[in-house]
Amino acid sequence: MARPQITRIQAQSDGTIRLTLGGQAGSRYAVEVSTDLYSWNEIATLENQTGTVDFTENPADGVKSPVL
Repeated sequence: MARPQITRIQAQSDGTIRLTLGGQAGSRYAVEVSTDLYSWNEIATLENQTGTVDFTENPADGVKSPVL
């Protein structure tokens, strides 16, 4: 998978964080989370169809600050 660049970080009114990612159109990105930086879980796969793609964290995942 191609590595994206975070082009915007925005706090939402509901307390979640929205990331805007820029990269090569047609790329796929895995979003992973960890509570201990040792074990990682993939919570989303994003498809960048236009050169930018947004990701908003899901509080149900139970972990803040995803790493791409």
